[in-house]
Amino acid sequence: MKNKTKLLLPAALALVMAFFASALKAQVTIGDFIAPQKFSVLELVTTKATGGLRLPQMQTAERDAITTDEFKADPLAKGLMIFNTTTNCVDIWNGYEWIEFGGNTLRSAKLSLPAIPSVELKAEKQANSLELSIPYSEKTKEDIVLNDGQILGGSDGLSVVVVGKQTLSSENGVIYVKLTGTPSTTSKITIPVSIEGAAGSMEINAVNQNNNI
Repeated sequence: MKNKTKLLLPAALALVMAFFASALKAQVTIGDFIAPQKFSVLELVTTKATGGLRLPQMQTAERDAITTDEFKADPLAKGLMIFNTTTNCVDIWNGYEWIEFGGNTLRSAKLSLPAIPSVELKAEKQANSLELSIPYSEKTKEDIVLNDGQILGGSDGLSVVVVGKQTLSSENGVIYVKLTGTPSTTSKITIPVSIEGAAGSMEINAVNQNNNI
């Protein structure tokens, strides 16, 4: 019996090592013996068993405890997902803040953008960027942090970019941004702007296709 065990042990170890070696290189399907799609690293299917994906469970305080300065500075943290047992929502870290998803409604909207000013690009405008401000109102909950260079929207060769790191702590205020790029059309351009789930738009009247902002 001991000799038999000695013979089986190396074979079992070799099988386990081969399995893990292939797993490190291959895509994985869980739930059936089918190949995953080319664009998937991991697929969960329910053809053989019915069930779902259970995310890590955290209270808001526990979630905030892992949101350290080191965590915020790590770009690899983007996309981290948990189920928040305090709010009963799925939370996703987008690189700047936790975004809450509850039911069919995005619950992270914390302010409104009532009146974004329109802008006209004149032919003689040769600056590399045009600075302006976007008013906001009805901010609720915690402070909102916007990072320098953060893009709030873009269309037709133009982008709305945050100027300097800004913390929105007041209920009403303004956000300092710049308009960058080269318009790809001489007609009216509508740039959608999104902040914290609140949506607005900036109207641009581009009068010279070769005009760099």
